[in-house]
Amino acid sequence: LVAGILGASPTNLTPALVLEALEQTSTTPDAVMDNKSGVGLASTACVAGPTPPPTPPPPTPPPTPCPGAALKVEILTDNYGSETTWKLTNKCNNDVVRTGDGYASNTLYTDDFCVDDPAEFEFEIKDSYGDGICCSYGQGYYKLYKNTVDLVIEGGEFEDIEIKTFGSCDVNPPPPAPTPPVTPPPVSPTPPPVSPTPPPVSP
Repeated sequence: LVAGILGASPTNLTPALVLEALEQTSTTPDAVMDNKSGVGLASTACVAGPTPPPTPPPPTPPPTPCPGAALKVEILTDNYGSETTWKLTNKCNNDVVRTGDGYASNTLYTDDFCVDDPAEFEFEIKDSYGDGICCSYGQGYYKLYKNTVDLVIEGGEFEDIEIKTFGSCDVNPPPPAPTPPVTPPPVSPTPPPVSPTPPPVSP
C-alpha cells in the first residue's frame, strides 16, 4: 500500500518514505512516533464530546404519616448518663415498643416514634446507681409528649426505678363519673326575739 502511494517499488522503501505515506493517509494532523523503529504511526485518538450533566438525585419522599399516635421521649441526662436506661411497653399486648440506653452525661436526647392508639403504655426508667437523674449529681429529667405538644408524664427525682402509666386500651373509654353536687348543711332557723322582762309589780 505504501509503495503504491509513493510510486516506489517495495524494495526501495525507507523509513522516511513509510513515514511520509502515513502522514498522507492519517485522518488526524498529529502522528505518534514509535520509539523503537522511528516510524510514525497514525493517531487513532478521537475528540470526545462534552460531558453530559450528572443525573439529579430523585426527590426525597415525604415522611410516612403516623396511623396511631406520635410520641416523643425527651431525656436530659445527669453527670452519669451511662447509668440511665428506659423502656416503653404497650400494656394492651405486652410489647416493648421502645428502649433507650448508652447515654452520654449532661446531654439532651429526643426520640420520636409512632405507636398504636388507643393503647395503655407503661414507661419505666432506671438508674443503676440508685440516685435517679436529678438532683444529687446534675439536673436531669425525662418528659414524654403525645402528638408533639401534649405532655403526658415527666419526672427525674427517683431512686433506682420509676414507673408511670398513661392511656387506655379501650376504644371508647367510659366518661368519668359525674361528681355529685355538694349539699350545703341545713341552716338552723333564727330563734324568735326574746321579749323584754316586764318591770316588777309594785305592792
